[in-house]
Amino acid sequence: MVLQNQLIGGILCLQSGSQKEPQKEMKMEKDMEYYIQVSGRIMKDNLDKRKSLTQKICDWYLDQDKEDICLIASGSSLNAAYAARPFLLKYSKFDISVLSTVEYLDVYREREKNRFTILISQSGCSTNIIEIMKELDKEHQPFVLLTGNENGSASRYTDRLVEYGVGNETIDYVTLGYSTLVEFLMLMILEIGFQKKRNQ
Repeated sequence: MVLQNQLIGGILCLQSGSQKEPQKEMKMEKDMEYYIQVSGRIMKDNLDKRKSLTQKICDWYLDQDKEDICLIASGSSLNAAYAARPFLLKYSKFDISVLSTVEYLDVYREREKNRFTILISQSGCSTNIIEIMKELDKEHQPFVLLTGNENGSASRYTDRLVEYGVGNETIDYVTLGYSTLVEFLMLMILEIGFQKKRNQ
């Protein structure tokens, strides 16, 4: 409960620093400033609906027998996974690896087979992520796609897809997508812990 309150406090602080009047916000062009301005509100909304937001991925995790987690991403999604990893390790009892798509494909694929695999593509169109999805499918290895765009081309290669609460950010320099992905991963690990404890 203390941890949850700290997380809420941090996001409320973000929200108060980034809020604009609703009328002005509606007129803003969707540039980097727009996404910075709305980030606090959207992160607070995601915090409020954390159970429904993370339910599918928590259920999929709890329904299988792999405890450790592998996060595979590139670009800003990889940076977000790296940023979240210390928190994920601190508040779970299992190991969590973070790999770039190249590291996974060229080096660590065999080592990661016994982990719960989460592929991350905010755009839902990453060609490297799609390549990994095809390879995992050939090997009958289950995975989850975490994305900000449910209609991206990657969605054609899986029915285990979770939109992590960002929507499709439409600028090249990712701002909201980074923040909401870090938040989602933190909320996910807490909800997994809560559910595992309830199931004991």
